[in-house]
This record gives sequence, structure tokens and C-alpha cells, in this order.
Amino acid sequence: MKNGLSSGFRGETLRNAMMLLIALTLLLTSVSPVAAQQKDKKKKKDAAADSGGPIIPLTDEQQIDYMISEMLGAWQAVRRHRAPSQGLRG
Repeated sequence: MKNGLSSGFRGETLRNAMMLLIALTLLLTSVSPVAAQQKDKKKKKDAAADSGGPIIPLTDEQQIDYMISEMLGAWQAVRRHRAPSQGLRG
């Protein structure tokens, strides 16, 4: 004899197992991007800490030359950016 209760129980168990599998899949797919973002954030923080200063210390004269060259480079970039709109006047 077939018992109707056992087939209903089997179907319900299968449905619950599938829902659990779907829930676990969704959980794992949402957790991995978060972990990757945290890992990238840590790498960026470490890279920022590493690039904070020169590897080889410069003498005072070299530091002054470096700072002047950076300022001249920035000034030239601004001049090039402004030059087309103001004409190429000296």
C-alpha cells in the first residue's frame, strides 16, 4: 500500500533542500565581492603607505632641485591647458 503522507514528506524535504541550496548559493555569491573589495582596499592602503616618501634620501640641494622641477612642470601644464583658449600669447 502506498502512503500519501510519505510522498508528501519526501517532496517537502526535497523542496527545503533546494531552498537551502539556493540560499547558500546566493550567500556565497554576495560574500565573495565583499571580500575582494576589502582585499583591494587593503592593497591600496599598503601601496599608499609604501609610496609616502623617497626610497633613497636626497640631499638638500637635490630636494630643492626636485621641488623646483615639479613646480615648473605643473606651471607648464597649466600654461598648456590655458594657451588654446587665450591664444598663444607669451
